[in-house]
Formats: sequence, structure tokens, C-alpha cells
Amino acid sequence: MANQRISILVALDGADEGLKRAITSAERSLGELAASAKTAGDRAAAGIAQVKAGVSVISEQITTRDAGHEAQYARSGRT
Repeated sequence: MANQRISILVALDGADEGLKRAITSAERSLGELAASAKTAGDRAAAGIAQVKAGVSVISEQITTRDAGHEAQYARSGRT
């Protein structure tokens, strides 16, 4: 009977160590995932900023071009 108790305790201790390794591995993976998500978020924010800057430049060019055409039209004497 004492032999069985020792076997059970050894088995439980082994299972406990396996569980600790699994938890440690999961924590490490979660940390890596969080770092990857932050990097992806930073890259997405930078990409959105570039798109906004590009749209602003295009909008400014369109506005400038329209103003130039209006001035040219006004100088031509057409009403």
C-alpha cells in the first residue's frame, strides 16, 4: 500500500511539473503574441498616417489646379 502511495505522489509531482512547463510556455507565447500585435498595430498606424498624408497632398493639388483653372477662365473674359 505504501508503494502505491509513493507512486501516486511521484505521478502527481510529474504532472505538476508538466503543468508548470505548459503554463510557462503559454505565458511566453502570449508575451510574444502581444509584442507581435503591438508591432502590427504600430505598422498599421504608420500606414494610415502615410495614406492620410497622400490624400492631403492629392487634395491640395486638386484645389490648386482648380484655382488655377478658375483664374485662367477669369482672365479669358468669359463669364
